[in-house]
Amino acid sequence: MNAQVFYLESQEDLYRRISSLLKRHIFDDEGVDIDRRTIKDDDYTSEEGQEYLRLLKASMISTHDFTLLVEDSEGGWSYMGYDTIPKGARLLRVLRKSIGSVFPAVAVMDRLVMVPKGIHDALTAENFTWMLKPLEMGGVLLVDFEEPNSVGDGARQVGIRLGIDIAKLCRRHMLMNRSLSPNFEALSQLVRIEKKYFERHREKILECMVKLRPEIVSGPARLGKLSGVIVDIRNESKQDLEDVRVQVRAPKGALAAPVVKTLDFRAGGEAAQRIQFEILPNAVPYCPLEVRFDTSETSLLYAPFSAPLILNVIP
Repeated sequence: MNAQVFYLESQEDLYRRISSLLKRHIFDDEGVDIDRRTIKDDDYTSEEGQEYLRLLKASMISTHDFTLLVEDSEGGWSYMGYDTIPKGARLLRVLRKSIGSVFPAVAVMDRLVMVPKGIHDALTAENFTWMLKPLEMGGVLLVDFEEPNSVGDGARQVGIRLGIDIAKLCRRHMLMNRSLSPNFEALSQLVRIEKKYFERHREKILECMVKLRPEIVSGPARLGKLSGVIVDIRNESKQDLEDVRVQVRAPKGALAAPVVKTLDFRAGGEAAQRIQFEILPNAVPYCPLEVRFDTSETSLLYAPFSAPLILNVIP
């Protein structure tokens, strides 16, 4: 998995302790490599500093673009990741003596997830306002990196959050590809996470899938005559699924109007949601139907994209 620790040269021992805790609590794998992003204590203009600033900006909500200015008590200063200030950028200041309140920082999957808890007190904005987004909104967790328990607890929280986010990615990928099961090989290449990570979390990922089973409970339809059809749909999973857009599709000319409803499905499979419509079959011995399910973008659960049905047709 793509993970980095940004730290000062003088924080090498701290990096080693953090790296070990990250491997244990986030990745469940002591063999995972955590990339080093070392920043010199007397030179902050490196590419590592520039990368840190990019990720810091992405973890914030701010009213203006900014650059990070590191200054000392004797009037010396430098820009984080740059030799000069970018055009139009405002300044977010930090004293050199307080730089330890900005580093180390942990990034996973190209986003900052853990920063020092003293970062708010260390940074001072000039003519603009800012705030760090919370972890659950794509932001960061504030951690005391000097305290192993704090790092361990933070890493566990990050691991849980990443699991939720990765399950969402799997869900979106399955819906995009109209798939009934996740393609871990493709996802591994897409988000740069080793396939074995997905495999370890397969059960949790598949917990998000809600199995909806449609069934035709009415009799056969008549060829060339308008016939009533009743479809019952049951949720055979253990979780409720709400605000599902259900659409019934049929061969061209068989339906006078689209059949679309928004339904809630209760867990357990006992109570069925019913859809009734009329159809005009034009062939025997059957008319193929397709029931499509479209779940809300904000839902943590999802259903298979579609399910086929066969409607018997008699002369």
